Amino acid sequence: MPSSRCPYLHFFASIEDLLAWRATLPPEIRTLVQALPLSEAFQLAQAALEGLLKEGESAAGCC
Repeated sequence: MPSSRCPYLHFFASIEDLLAWRATLPPEIRTLVQALPLSEAFQLAQAALEGLLKEGESAAGCC
């Protein structure tokens, strides 16, 4: 992974690896961790970027 990737993004080979990592987090942080399949994370990121593009178009008055 590039060093410029989001520091909050983690990939795990198995659910067991995810659960072991999550268990090392402080309890108040542990509940904030959201595990997603990569395909779902990609769809969410794509939708967010499309939303930003639409906001940018309306702000710039682009058609």
